[in-house]
Amino acid sequence: MFPYWGARLCKLRNSRLVYYKPTNVNVVSGVLDFNLLTCAVEVDRETAHNSFRIVVLRSSREFVFRAASNSDLMEWVYQIQRQIQTSKGYRHELTSVSIQPHYWRYMRVSPDVLRRTADTGDLVLFRSKGVLPWLMRTVTCSGTGKISSDVCA
Repeated sequence: MFPYWGARLCKLRNSRLVYYKPTNVNVVSGVLDFNLLTCAVEVDRETAHNSFRIVVLRSSREFVFRAASNSDLMEWVYQIQRQIQTSKGYRHELTSVSIQPHYWRYMRVSPDVLRRTADTGDLVLFRSKGVLPWLMRTVTCSGTGKISSDVCA
C-alpha cells in the first residue's frame, strides 16, 4: 500500500503539527494548523505499519504518518487528538483554508491571532503569488509584496 515512506521530523505545539525533511530542518515541509482546519485522526488497524492518518474536512488530501512502535503510535495519536480537541477547528467546522491548493505547505496566521498580537501602528507584510507581485518583489529586492497598516484592534 505504501511503497515508500519518506522520513519526516514532526513538531506538535500550539494546535499545529509542523513537519520537516530530516535533511533540512530549517525549511517547513508542511503545516496542519488545527485552529484553521477541521481535522480528525484515524488509526490504520488494517496493516501492521503502526500508521495513522490525519483527515482534513473538505479536502481530498490525507496525511499518513507511521510511528516506530505501537506505543509511539498511541502516544502520537493521543497528543494530536488533544491538540485537535482544544483547537478552534474542533469547535467550528472550518473549510476556508482546506479548499486552497497546497494549503498544508505554508504557515498561516489566523485573523484572531493577528488581532491579539498586532498593535496600532504595526506593519503587516504579505507575500502574494502571481507575475505582478513577483515583479514587484524583484524590482524592490524585497521578500514581501504588500504592506498593510490597517490592523483593527
